[in-house]
Amino acid sequence: MIRMKTKNILLIDDEVPNKKYFIKILPVDGDIKDGDIITGKNEVSVIVGRKSKHGLQPWALEEIPNIIDFKKSKLFLCSKDIQVDDEVWDSLKNRKLFVKEVKGFLFGIGATVYDKDNLTHCYNTFYKIIGEVSPKAIWVKEGDEFDEEDMMFEIFIKNQIYKNYKKTEDAIIDYKNLSNSIKKHTDLKMVCKLKCPTCKSYH
Repeated sequence: MIRMKTKNILLIDDEVPNKKYFIKILPVDGDIKDGDIITGKNEVSVIVGRKSKHGLQPWALEEIPNIIDFKKSKLFLCSKDIQVDDEVWDSLKNRKLFVKEVKGFLFGIGATVYDKDNLTHCYNTFYKIIGEVSPKAIWVKEGDEFDEEDMMFEIFIKNQIYKNYKKTEDAIIDYKNLSNSIKKHTDLKMVCKLKCPTCKSYH
């Protein structure tokens, strides 16, 4: 198996997406309701309700056994291009981390990542979380990959649109700066609108 170092993180050839950006289903906080994605302990995801979307099978809420074993989830646009101050998902321990420092290179394991508590992590299974996929992009499913021109971004503050973006890096920089200035992080959200392959519009 070929391994390669690119920017700040070690990637393994059969894990590297063909395109820079890709979709992952990740857990979120909140009550489960009709239309939500839920993920079980076996990491299998379904849609709550009677209608399928995001390539997932529907399952009526009243028919789900042991609902306590499921976690509400959403689709997120992710990348392997991990930088300092990024929010990342640790898929080994199913948790979010904020990157304080990335340095070194450990063959077969990955770059050493320091979180904001100065704890070290040496996993190569981190995903950089860019933003939540727009709920209107119902055709998008986990594993889909996108180029820069397939995406647009909206930053919301207290559910009001702050600004629209065409360039990913511009949206990420503004989001980080706003995160440092807004006391309640829950008041801030970045949504990724994706180009529909049928109508060619962004949803």
